[in-house]
Amino acid sequence: MSLSIIHSHSSSICYRLSSVWIGFDSYCSKLPCMNTQPTSSANGFTLLELLLVLTLSSLLLSSALVLSSYWVQKIQLAQTARHLLDILNFARSHAISAEQRTTLCASASGTHCDTRDYQRGWLVFTEHPTTANGKLDNNEAVLLLRQNAIRPFSIRSNSFANFISYNHFGQANRPGRFVFCTDRATGADYTLFVSQSGRIRLATDTNADPTDISLCSPNK
Repeated sequence: MSLSIIHSHSSSICYRLSSVWIGFDSYCSKLPCMNTQPTSSANGFTLLELLLVLTLSSLLLSSALVLSSYWVQKIQLAQTARHLLDILNFARSHAISAEQRTTLCASASGTHCDTRDYQRGWLVFTEHPTTANGKLDNNEAVLLLRQNAIRPFSIRSNSFANFISYNHFGQANRPGRFVFCTDRATGADYTLFVSQSGRIRLATDTNADPTDISLCSPNK
């Protein structure tokens, strides 16, 4: 047999074997147990990745809750400050129009001037000329009453520790201020200033006044 015939015969055998192998390989690749192609990591998470995502989510949720609580508290305080401003203006206007001394005092019970904590509530009433003592007596009429739920802020005043009164000229019994505090470590967030003439001004407190910090302390 010549070399050319042997070479031709060998080539034919190799072609057939390769065809058979290619077909077998193609068949095996379709079997689930024989599929050796790498799987994509996008099909799922590892346990470590899942724990990491849960941890980060918890931290973000905790931060959001703290921030939300802080802003809710600030909004409540601002609303209370503006409400007290309106009440003081009402008391002053009533004193002028009715020509009667009108008083606002802190009240937790809603029936007597019995606290220094204005955040717990207050009474507005007209005082009888013979008993104008800053206290609600039996012969005096209540004009407004407010009782507040205990909130995480403080409303205090050294000048008007017990009450503030307006005479028939609209003048206050003394000048002074009310402080509104949310953070007892840094002082007041809002301050209501009352002049001797009785005019009231609400301001945002931006400095850590030592007097305000003392007023906002729990033992005051």
